[in-house]
Amino acid sequence: MSVPTLRDAEALVGLPTVPGEFDCAHLARLAQERLFGRRLRWPLQGRHPRGARGRAAAILRGREQLTDPVAAPDAGDVVLFVQHVDGHADWHIGTVLMQHGLPWVLHTNDHIGASVLESLARCCMRGLHVEGFYRWRAAAYE
Repeated sequence: MSVPTLRDAEALVGLPTVPGEFDCAHLARLAQERLFGRRLRWPLQGRHPRGARGRAAAILRGREQLTDPVAAPDAGDVVLFVQHVDGHADWHIGTVLMQHGLPWVLHTNDHIGASVLESLARCCMRGLHVEGFYRWRAAAYE
């Protein structure tokens, strides 16, 4: 399978978010499957009571088993963001794509209620702080 381009990722832009049913974690899983041909062993079926924060917390708890940290991201890696809102950390995940050596992120935007594709720099300008970049381990796939 060839490395997906931004044009390929645009097929996943505009998907509506549904609290507890389709959020940043669901999009990350869908992107791995549709863009990279990787079916993750990452159960996301059904509603989760704490919304996106609850899903992101689950991601953070399991990341040591599913991912390895990397200093420089490549296409298919994930980026974990943290944004401090009202005194607490709000975690967020996105899938990295590359164009001309620069990282772009496919993720959900709660303000517009849909998936978006933005440069990493744009994400950071909007107040998302990069916690780290992670590469999926082979054990993460079915």
